[in-house]
Amino acid sequence: RAKPNLHVASYGDVRFSYGIELDRCRVFLANSILKVLMKAAQSDPNMKAITSISLQQGDISDALCLDPFTHVWMFDVAFERPLFSKIAKRFNNSTTAQYLISCKKEALIIHECGFDVRLIKHLPTSMTSSGEGHELYIYKRVNKIVGHGGTHEVGGVKCDPLWSR
Repeated sequence: RAKPNLHVASYGDVRFSYGIELDRCRVFLANSILKVLMKAAQSDPNMKAITSISLQQGDISDALCLDPFTHVWMFDVAFERPLFSKIAKRFNNSTTAQYLISCKKEALIIHECGFDVRLIKHLPTSMTSSGEGHELYIYKRVNKIVGHGGTHEVGGVKCDPLWSR
């Protein structure tokens, strides 16, 4: 759990990595691992990026948009169809969301759910330690739909009220 957040946080230009998960048990397990890593990061400057990760229990449906996030990664293999449409609405209502990474093809993401994106690349991937493999689809926003964006401000950054808690 939280492996994508750990990988993303290790890139130099990433300010923070935020994960939201509906399942309370998964959040507990991920935060238990993260707590151990954060403790190790206090004495190891090479692990500093780990301190910029936040993993929260919550429901994406409670958000109105995805501001302030620029890149949205969804491990959406088991998502139910209605959830895709909810996330598309929030993505399209954002002013900052520019990239979408998904395990789903264009037919669902663009044509069925209406994400304001175009496919720029797809590539195979395998999950660390599980052997599970998936095709990842990387999409870029096309800005045909201009959202209203976040209504709250935290540290000078506009964001959705869900992320400002």
